[in-house]
Formats: sequence, C-alpha cells, structure tokens
Amino acid sequence: SAEAFWQLHRSVRPASALCNADYSFFVEGLTPAREDPKLQTGGRWLLAFSVGSPMSRSYVPEEHFAGLVDAVWQAALLALLGSRFEDSAEGGRRACGVAISLRGGRAASAGEEEDIQAGPGLSAKLALWLRDADDKERVMAVGRSFREALEAAVPDASRGPRCGWRLAFDCFQRRAVTMRL
Repeated sequence: SAEAFWQLHRSVRPASALCNADYSFFVEGLTPAREDPKLQTGGRWLLAFSVGSPMSRSYVPEEHFAGLVDAVWQAALLALLGSRFEDSAEGGRRACGVAISLRGGRAASAGEEEDIQAGPGLSAKLALWLRDADDKERVMAVGRSFREALEAAVPDASRGPRCGWRLAFDCFQRRAVTMRL
C-alpha cells in the first residue's frame, strides 16, 4: 500500500547517505541482477553523474550532489510505483525495479555530519530496470518517460548533470549499450 511505502521510505536513510553501497527497489520475486532468469531479456536505463572533472558530461557541482541523488532516487521510486511506465497496449508494467549506487567519497567520521563526505571521486548511477527489451519503440518510450520524471524532479538545469539528462540503455541480451537519449 502507499501508506506502507511511505512508512518504509521515511525509516531508511536518504540515498545520499550511502557510501560505496546501493539501494534497490524491485517487484517481488525479482533480483537486481542481469543473471535473474526473469530479467535476461531485459535491460536498464542508466543515468550516471559525478563530482569529478567540471569538463565531464556527467559533472555535478559538489554542493548539488547530495540533493540531486535524493531527488532522482525519489522520482524514480515514485514513477515506478505510479503508472508512469505501464504499457497501455499490453496492460502490464515494462519497468520492474530501480537501483541507485554511490561510489567514492568517504563515510563521515566522528564529529562530522552523518551524510557521505563528497569529494572529487564521488559518483552515482541510477538505473531503471525493464523485464524485456524486445520492442525498441516501447523501450525508448520508457526511457523518454524516465527522463521526463527526472527533469520534473530537478527543474533547475544548473542542479543536474552538466550536459543534461543523458540516458543509456544497457541491453542484457547483447551485453552492450544499444540506445541513448
């Protein structure tokens, strides 16, 4: 239920507090792994961003990083739980999970704020997982809808990645990026 989700959501630390760890939220019975037999014909839309070089396409200023992580994670969760990725032609959900991974940085030490301490090596990857990727048009439609959800969550472009919401689709069958938005 929506009430149970919000109760759980409020009881866990924000995604920006992760340090070399992941959060994932999947449909019951699925494992967030491309090796899961139920996902082998699928793939995932990926958004990567980092605090690294200001010349990088995925660069985010350090002062905006934590807020961006939390905003895109919540937007992805809400879009998945809502009907944003439902396939009206087939009546089913194409998207089946979301995951966010944070790497680099360091955990706060005694006396510092609880959140992760940003640094030049800090990066994040947000993934929207799809059950199957057989229909390119439908996969692209999910990707466009995902990008719209991210844009709505962070309407101020200066707080997002330097070159905008650039998504890549990682196809599990081909083991390669096959589409970009």
